[in-house]
Amino acid sequence: MLVLILGCLGLGGKDIQHPSTVSTMPLSSVPLPQGVHLTASGVVLTRDAHIESPITQVIPSSLGNQFTLLIGLHSYRVNNAFLFSIRNKNILQFGVQLLPRKVVVYIGGKQSVYFDYSIHDEQWHSFAIDIRDKTVSMFAECGKKYYSRQTLSKVQIFDLDGLFTLGRMNSQSVSFEGVICQLDIIPSAQASTPTAGPCQLILAKGLFSCSVDVRARAAARALDPPILQGPGSQPATGF
Repeated sequence: MLVLILGCLGLGGKDIQHPSTVSTMPLSSVPLPQGVHLTASGVVLTRDAHIESPITQVIPSSLGNQFTLLIGLHSYRVNNAFLFSIRNKNILQFGVQLLPRKVVVYIGGKQSVYFDYSIHDEQWHSFAIDIRDKTVSMFAECGKKYYSRQTLSKVQIFDLDGLFTLGRMNSQSVSFEGVICQLDIIPSAQASTPTAGPCQLILAKGLFSCSVDVRARAAARALDPPILQGPGSQPATGF
C-alpha cells in the first residue's frame, strides 16, 4: 500500500484517491489553499501556505509505527521549517525538519534524531526515511549516502485525532518555501525484503516518482507558469 500524501491533501497531479476508499475525486474540484501553486515540477509552497488536515484523512489507521517515507523536493529558501508535522493537542508526535545543514526526524516523546545532510543547495533531492523498531535511517542519492541512528524507544502510533500539517510545524512557525514533488509513505514490511533493503527495493519498484533529470525539472521551474492556483482561497479544514 503506497499512500500518496500530496494526493490525500488534494494537491496531487492526478486523480485523488483516499487510502481507505476506492472512490476518486478529480483535482479540478478541489480549491487550492492560499500560498500553494501546482506546476509541472510539483507542489510549490510559499511563505503564506498553510495546509492542515485530520490525520485520518491523510494516513490510514492501519499504518502502525514502522514505515518508510519517500520524499522529493527542491528548497527555494534556507530556514528551519518542517517539511511536515503530526501533532495531537499541540504535542509533536512526528515530524521532519529541514535545517540548513541537517535533516531532523522527530519521533514523539521528545525524541529526535538528525542526519548531516543539507537540502538547501539549490538542487533537487530525493531521499527515503525508514522508521523501524528503534532505528531511524535515511537513504539519500539512493545508496550513495546512508545514515542510521538509534532511539531509546519506538515511534509512537499516531493518535486518530491528530493533525497533519504540510510545510510547517504549526500555524505560527516558519514555512517551507520550495517545491515538493513527492511525499509518500509505505509500511516498512513492503519497503524491504530479506534480500533487499528499503533503498534497493524502492528503486527496483520505481517508487521514487521525481528522481528524474535535474535539468528537466529546472527548466520546468523556469519556464512553466502554475497550471493551477487559488489566489485568496482558504484551506478546507480548520482555519
